[in-house]
Amino acid sequence: MTVLQKRSGLVFAVILLSTFTFAAAQLPKLPEIEIKVPELDRILQKEPSITSNINDAVYEVPFLDGFNPAFFNVFTDRPRGPKGGVMLSPGLYESLVQSYCLHAGTYGPSKGDGYSYAPLKGQFATIVQSTIRGSLEHPDIPQHDIQVLLWALIARTKFSDMSAKMQATAAKLLTPKQLFEVNGGALSLIPEEKLAAALPDLPPQMQKVLQAEARLRSMLTTVEPTYEQLERVAVLTGIPPIGEGSREVPRGRWSLRPDGFFVRYFPRSYPQTLVQIYVPEKFDIQRDTRGRITGVSDALGSRIDFEYNESTTPASVSGDQNVKGYAFKKIHFLYRLPVIPEATLNLEVQWDNVGWTLVGIPSEKGKPGQMGQPFSNLEERYNKAIIHKKQLNQLDKQFKPKDPVDDIVDLAHLSIALEEILSSTPKAPAPWATEHADLIKKAWQYVAAKRECGISVEGAVEYTPSGNTAMPGNTGSQRIETSLRPADKGEAKEKACAAIQEDLRKEGIWLAAYEDMQILNMANESGMNWELYDAAVGNLAEWIFDAGGLDAYEPGTLSDEQVSSFFTSTPAEPGAPGSYVRMHARYPDGSIWGHDASGKAIMIIAGDGEIQNYNYALVYNTYLDRFGNIAGQVLFNAAVAHEKTHSKQYQTEGFGTTPDEARSQEMAAYKAGMEKKKEALQDLGCE
Repeated sequence: MTVLQKRSGLVFAVILLSTFTFAAAQLPKLPEIEIKVPELDRILQKEPSITSNINDAVYEVPFLDGFNPAFFNVFTDRPRGPKGGVMLSPGLYESLVQSYCLHAGTYGPSKGDGYSYAPLKGQFATIVQSTIRGSLEHPDIPQHDIQVLLWALIARTKFSDMSAKMQATAAKLLTPKQLFEVNGGALSLIPEEKLAAALPDLPPQMQKVLQAEARLRSMLTTVEPTYEQLERVAVLTGIPPIGEGSREVPRGRWSLRPDGFFVRYFPRSYPQTLVQIYVPEKFDIQRDTRGRITGVSDALGSRIDFEYNESTTPASVSGDQNVKGYAFKKIHFLYRLPVIPEATLNLEVQWDNVGWTLVGIPSEKGKPGQMGQPFSNLEERYNKAIIHKKQLNQLDKQFKPKDPVDDIVDLAHLSIALEEILSSTPKAPAPWATEHADLIKKAWQYVAAKRECGISVEGAVEYTPSGNTAMPGNTGSQRIETSLRPADKGEAKEKACAAIQEDLRKEGIWLAAYEDMQILNMANESGMNWELYDAAVGNLAEWIFDAGGLDAYEPGTLSDEQVSSFFTSTPAEPGAPGSYVRMHARYPDGSIWGHDASGKAIMIIAGDGEIQNYNYALVYNTYLDRFGNIAGQVLFNAAVAHEKTHSKQYQTEGFGTTPDEARSQEMAAYKAGMEKKKEALQDLGCE
């Protein structure tokens, strides 16, 4: 090794090429480089390889600290994009990915550490990004080998001084031009006596970093160290002291990326990081003639409606005419929960004469006075509004906002109001109500991303495989570069199992409602048609879901009043408008229809059973996009099995027009689809 170090980069490249065969990468013709011992002052004056620090983490969104959704889809198995990343349609995603230490001589992540998104900067930023991007194209390269190469790069180790194994890794991941840059921009070894003499005059944190980089260069060019030996030098263990320039970043802090979506990081250790992403969905916001938000709804029809109490005098803030407080008369939650393939649970809950909200952009100069009910905490709310406005001002500095700020501010007011109402309620009125309140925060993210990033966030975005740096609030901890390589190969399967099981649970509730004889008997005794019966079944299914599921429901125990209420309450609609997971068979020809990603209804199987190839693929891909490759395929096949059952029924039996006929046909179709899901769970080995 030491003999090779004294040869030119060109000679070394030739030797290396004669030893290894690289199909995709060619080593550059490196020039003769004279080996010199560098002066320490030249090292200290030189910009670090990677310069990203906490001051670059300027995209934080503190307002979203309470945004903690319960369910995320995996993103690592999504379709690939033109930049080598993954394409993400609007929705929530997470994956446990391989990640890398980019700051030798600092502490690894510890429990409770908060991280924010920051762009990757520095002389070697592009090279590091190429390394991470290339790792996705070369899954055969072990993560340890990639980390060792990154340590070598940030320590400015010459390419010609690297071991043969490291050179082989670098040649696969970097271009010849980049390899040349690594060789020309690197440093030689620093004599230990020179480093020791200069260190006492440097800040303690810089001392640790320089010592670690020097030791790494020495180990990587003079010996054959094990990974564990390198790790002990690069990654400090224990509780990290608070480094100079640190600031508090709560664990789970969201950041708005310049490309229009939100991200947060949960490092489990430096080699593994859970990344969560929210790509905003489209929302519709309605206001009344007084400028107050009266409704917020998503594309599937889920919504929150607000009605204001006109008999209550609005609250005012002295010195700030822009802001008023309005009491609520009614708050109505409607959660439209699709049950694949053709039904929708319409879950509802309502509050009457509870809570209030601010409306308007605070000037920050107001002085709230003492107010009676319901505005007794006006000062606290106004101060929260000012804090939110200041946070928004900080975000505005990083972008070029284009839209007015009114929607963002008033949605924040409503979100704070709902949080207070839900926290003051001893028990949530429905198990889904607390999470449904996040509809307001999601709408906030939609308008914020459009305003700040100036791009459409209504379609798919590409999450690229590099430049995704997690920056710790504590400068004594490591900055971490995340990748798109899954750290847990079984994660996608586990998520798929969970998605299939959850859909099977919802479908089981619907089947149980059809099986209920009390509903059927009342429909028959009263001479009702199939539509009234079907609506009552849907209402019973919603009741079971709200009660906590099948464990809270015992067939045959409903009172006569309860049974009657299912026939008189608002009937369930057949499916969410524009729902791209809905599928249905058309009577009388038995053709099967689905929806593409935009919600447009398209035939996928004709009445004679002929598959419409292009349309079939469109609907199939929407399932993959929504649920991932594994679960999407299972749920699609189950939906087709359900509708094929209906198609055969319509062609042989005709469309059922009585409660008994409708019940028989629906139960057969649900059982066919559910059987497909159960078989898939068994094949996947799901617990």
